[in-house]
Amino acid sequence: MSSQIDQVENSEKAVAVIEIPAAIMVSDLADQLDVGAVEVVKALMRGGYMFSVNDVIEHEIASVVCQLFGFQAALLAES
Repeated sequence: MSSQIDQVENSEKAVAVIEIPAAIMVSDLADQLDVGAVEVVKALMRGGYMFSVNDVIEHEIASVVCQLFGFQAALLAES
């Protein structure tokens, strides 16, 4: 079974992982994704979310946005 999992992992292309906190401003997320804040707002609106550049979004919503831009979101461990 382990060899099957290894094959699947090897066949998928590597996805960059971005660590984001439990809540993040849309503009800060855009900076981490290295895209314009307007592009992130557009992606949110396409998904049915009405947020502006200065709004704070939860990790779950930010994860969806990250996936749209080809990244995987990981929850930043708070110390």
